[in-house]
Amino acid sequence: MGAHEAYNVSETDPVAAIMALTDGEGVDVLLEMSGAASALDQGFHALRDGGEAALLGLAPAAIGFDLNNHIIFKGATVYGIVGRRLWQTWYQMRGLLRSARGPGTHHHPSFCPG
Repeated sequence: MGAHEAYNVSETDPVAAIMALTDGEGVDVLLEMSGAASALDQGFHALRDGGEAALLGLAPAAIGFDLNNHIIFKGATVYGIVGRRLWQTWYQMRGLLRSARGPGTHHHPSFCPG
């Protein structure tokens, strides 16, 4: 488990590299967390036929997307990940950081005033 490869997209075409590593099959699972249109496009190009995609990133605005080729003809299953308790978990963490029950053994003064 874990990353086996990492690419600097300004130096390497990640889709070509992934396809070379997978003998042209593509990846089984796509986890897209940036919401960037270019990353979505590259991710779906690298996804194998019948693969699964979990989309966690939010695009800043409406984007163009090749629905036909990226999802329908590919037979991809796409999950939109929602339901995080963003504000609740932030408030809980702030409370833990301010208490003696903090999540770690050290306290940083900017996070734990007083």
